[in-house]
Amino acid sequence: VYSFGMVLLEVLTGLCPSKHDSRAKGGISFPIAETIKPQQTRAKERCLEHLDVEAGWHRPAALELASLGLQAVDCQSEEKRPLFRDLVRALRNVDQPVVQAVTSLSSMGHVQAPLQYRDQCQFGQASAAPPPQVGRPQQQHQQQQQQ
Repeated sequence: VYSFGMVLLEVLTGLCPSKHDSRAKGGISFPIAETIKPQQTRAKERCLEHLDVEAGWHRPAALELASLGLQAVDCQSEEKRPLFRDLVRALRNVDQPVVQAVTSLSSMGHVQAPLQYRDQCQFGQASAAPPPQVGRPQQQHQQQQQQ
């Protein structure tokens, strides 16, 4: 359940759960833990403030998913974490327009890692270069027309 909660937070925010960072103790930093701070108050608000802009999250769905993800990563007490079957039931009831949008994008082959973090999620590889300018075909076409 904990791992699934981390995946939910990763999908929502585009942040990596861990990444190589030569400045951090042990050479590893934990962007989700450091940015969202799941165990502190206002974690849900921080999650919503750091939503992946490329995903275009519908706010009510993002709120529901953030709440589920934060419940699943509750480190204070395993007993407070939801059962996996309860997570599945809750996910089935998440805002329907989002489910339809993800299904549509996925069937068209457009579901990708968030652009702003794609190069940072490859553990052990630090990159000073900006992420590649890869986007959805519509965005690429619009960018070409503007030039």
